[in-house]
Amino acid sequence: MKILNQEAKVFRNDGLRYYLLAYTIFILLGLVVLLTTNYGDVVLFINKYSRMEWDRAVDWITRIGLGSTMAIVAVGFALYKLRYSLMMLFNLALVGLVTALFKKLLFPDIVRPLKYFDPEAFHRMVQLTDYNLLHSFPSGHTMTIFAMMSLLAYFSGRNFVAVICVVVAIVVGFSRIYLCQHFFVDVYVGSMLGLICTGTTIWVGDYAIKLRSKHLFENPFLIRQAKRSFTAFFW
Repeated sequence: MKILNQEAKVFRNDGLRYYLLAYTIFILLGLVVLLTTNYGDVVLFINKYSRMEWDRAVDWITRIGLGSTMAIVAVGFALYKLRYSLMMLFNLALVGLVTALFKKLLFPDIVRPLKYFDPEAFHRMVQLTDYNLLHSFPSGHTMTIFAMMSLLAYFSGRNFVAVICVVVAIVVGFSRIYLCQHFFVDVYVGSMLGLICTGTTIWVGDYAIKLRSKHLFENPFLIRQAKRSFTAFFW
């Protein structure tokens, strides 16, 4: 009964609820794509409509899904609430563990599109500064961005923020396909795993450890420490 009450509280959060609603649309449409296309078809389809002048912009978009980006955001949130910062760092650690588990232990031999296809299969080669050929499944960038965006939607508690977060996550996920670094199934499953990491983080942070009920973690940690240092220096 206690667990059910906790779940009810989570789904009363407008941010998370609307995020899940919008994400469900992506999941259903994605399932249709997986069932009606062959492995790699989405990569070749997107590559067919790629443009050289878009490559640099997409390369920058894909960097939003880096773990370092999530770490910077997490540290920044310490200016507002220490709880947000700790939960985001915990979420990032979970993503890292799950990524390593899938890529290095469970599916180490799944190659990326650039190695799976012959070069002649591509309409054009996307210009990148770094090419990866192995450890395709799942997409780590996609896991990271969906974990970060879903947690941000939860923190905001607002429906319009949640929808924006889903759109950003999907765009970053598809940037991995545009850059020929992942197949659609890598992005699809990566999005699920990222959301699972967020669900685990919310349960651990807000319901197991109950960070939000502790006054220390609901305050702007970095600002408070800076004020203390400033006061001590001039005292």
